[in-house]
Amino acid sequence: MFTDQPVTPLHLESILSFVRTYAAKRSFTRDAVKDIFQPVSVTPNQTQSQEALKAAMDLKLVFEAGDKTITPAKELTGKLPVDESLKAALDEVVLGSIDIEPYFALFYSFMLGRDQSAFGKTREDWVLDFNREVFDNKEQSNQFNSTKLTGLHRWFSYMGLGWYDQSGEFNCNPFFRIARRLPIVFAKNKKLESDEFLASLATACPELDGGKIFMQANRRYDPSAKQCSLGLSHALIDLHYSQMITLHCPKDSAGWSIALAGPPSDGKTLIGDRISQVELVKGAR
Repeated sequence: MFTDQPVTPLHLESILSFVRTYAAKRSFTRDAVKDIFQPVSVTPNQTQSQEALKAAMDLKLVFEAGDKTITPAKELTGKLPVDESLKAALDEVVLGSIDIEPYFALFYSFMLGRDQSAFGKTREDWVLDFNREVFDNKEQSNQFNSTKLTGLHRWFSYMGLGWYDQSGEFNCNPFFRIARRLPIVFAKNKKLESDEFLASLATACPELDGGKIFMQANRRYDPSAKQCSLGLSHALIDLHYSQMITLHCPKDSAGWSIALAGPPSDGKTLIGDRISQVELVKGAR
């Protein structure tokens, strides 16, 4: 979906907005939508629109009816803006599984698990390390390479998985990803012990520390050490200072460590560098 094809966030959002706005007023076939966004006279193969429509279908945001008309899913026609509907679908289908997009979440987990040791690596270095450490250099049916990595980088910042510094280095920080999943992480709870919080987070976001996909990408990771990755540590601290969650980190806590991010004390609940409890701030759902 995103590694082998030229699908960009802007193009996919544009097609979803068009379908959401006009499909209820008149019928459009797949070919008609492609012609609107990429006229055959300009781009004969219409590859970008073709693949964007396929991505929309894979994400279950649009459907192709029996008469070949394009129909928006209820997830696209609800109250959420198009970009939020798209990110919600990406959360479930792309980050929550490796079935449709086998490398997206897996490679992100691999980057997240590398912490500071990753800085200065070229994209070729990343590809070599990933194939060696995740797949033991065994040939895959659709081998991961630097071209696929370029495709992934189009989407990492869009999905709120991190940011790029002045040197172009990607820094993992799943702040927005976690923010979108907080209602699932906390469920009916207002406050969770650190072990409960990390376990629930790993279920809601399996590409993050301790999650099923994270463990597949980082086979030497030891959850018993209770050490949050650098990227997750930064995200939790940022969520705390954004008043979405409250980190309770007394000096004597034996909970999960966020020490890699050097947490600045707020003089209130964030005192030490180990989490005792995590509290959902009222109104943050």
